[in-house]
Amino acid sequence: MKRMKKIASLVAIALTLTVFVAAQQTSASSQQKNQSMEGMPGQDGQMNGMMQDCHKNMQSLQQSNDRTKHDIEAAKQSRQTKP
Repeated sequence: MKRMKKIASLVAIALTLTVFVAAQQTSASSQQKNQSMEGMPGQDGQMNGMMQDCHKNMQSLQQSNDRTKHDIEAAKQSRQTKP
């Protein structure tokens, strides 16, 4: 049972890290695209929409990360209380 909890925690951590890396890569490619499109009409409205989307995604990622941290801490506490 302990092994399953440990595996589940590791999978959650790996999934969270994968999401963060993917978000970083998407952000970097968006920045490069935005830099190459500077001065084009309609850029401000498009940028605002992208910023709002990014903010929503980041909030979701932070909540997921917080839940994962909580689960890991609970698993550590559970492990410490068992003989």
